[in-house]
Amino acid sequence: MDNKSIKKLEADLWESADLLRAGSKLTSQQYCMPVLGLLFLRYAYSRFKKVEEEILKDRPVRNGHVMPVEASDFAEKSALYLPKEAQYSYLVNLPEDIKAANIVAENGQQMNSLGEVVNHA
Repeated sequence: MDNKSIKKLEADLWESADLLRAGSKLTSQQYCMPVLGLLFLRYAYSRFKKVEEEILKDRPVRNGHVMPVEASDFAEKSALYLPKEAQYSYLVNLPEDIKAANIVAENGQQMNSLGEVVNHA
């Protein structure tokens, strides 16, 4: 990332912070952890995709199918393995009304909020 891009990113982040402060009844203490969580999730997802691409380059093929990627493959590369339900692309594409989407956890529990989806990922 060049210096110009970094400056633009910094300006965009400050503008977003100003909007959060001005347009919300929440204090910075109330929204800082969710915002930091989203930033971490996005970073973890970017790293996951990069490492996944590296792993898939050398993945064995059996009967014409590439062997699935496993958590241990990521551990060998000092990276986090993200199951589908914990990936940024999955979470960002969830419908706004989680309850109406009938998303069910592995234990069969109906999920009613994004928080529940994240907790069960």
